[in-house]
Amino acid sequence: MVKREAKRISSCIKIPRIGNSASLSEKLISGFGYSIPPLLEHVTMYFLEKGSSILEIDRFLSCYQRTNWHTKRGYKIKDWKVVANEWIYNNRPSRSLV
Repeated sequence: MVKREAKRISSCIKIPRIGNSASLSEKLISGFGYSIPPLLEHVTMYFLEKGSSILEIDRFLSCYQRTNWHTKRGYKIKDWKVVANEWIYNNRPSRSLV
């Protein structure tokens, strides 16, 4: 029996460019979480989808802009959505057990 090789999907997303629309393709790719610093529109959409407030968006952005998008230990942030998800989880409103 001959063993088939699995087809591998490229991890890099390629969007065809039309003319000089490089900025359009960069905007499409930048919403996945890997562009640092992220666009304000992408952060706003992400936080609002998770049920967070506008105040939390402002606090999140000011905190990580102050640290130049590095963690507390000094590592550069690679995916802002992971950090944003932790921020939302840690700053969620507490529920009383009454």
